[in-house]
Amino acid sequence: MIKTYSLVLAFVSTLVISIPAFGINLLFLDDAPIARFKEKDVELMLNTLTDALENADNGVEMKWENPDTGYHGSIIPLNKITQDGKDCRRVNIRNVAGDFRGSGEYLLCKYEDGEWRVPP
Repeated sequence: MIKTYSLVLAFVSTLVISIPAFGINLLFLDDAPIARFKEKDVELMLNTLTDALENADNGVEMKWENPDTGYHGSIIPLNKITQDGKDCRRVNIRNVAGDFRGSGEYLLCKYEDGEWRVPP
């Protein structure tokens, strides 16, 4: 579970750290699907993300859905690169929580501890 939350924290911290530099209001996070996710939604999304990063071919959409909440999303690996000696993948992540929809493109790299994180 710690591994699961470290990836979520990586996404959120990337947003929180980069946004003040642009002077953008953080209130947009109130409308982000992840702000409504239950623990199981986060677990399903991150399991799908890890599977996509480790196993999916570029361009192959991997979907997740929580039948209890109806929340769902997809992960599409876009390409593989090497950055600072680490294996990295750019992915498109789309999530839906009720009427709230969000998507973004992220670069994630696999670190020595085996975890995928947003590089600094």
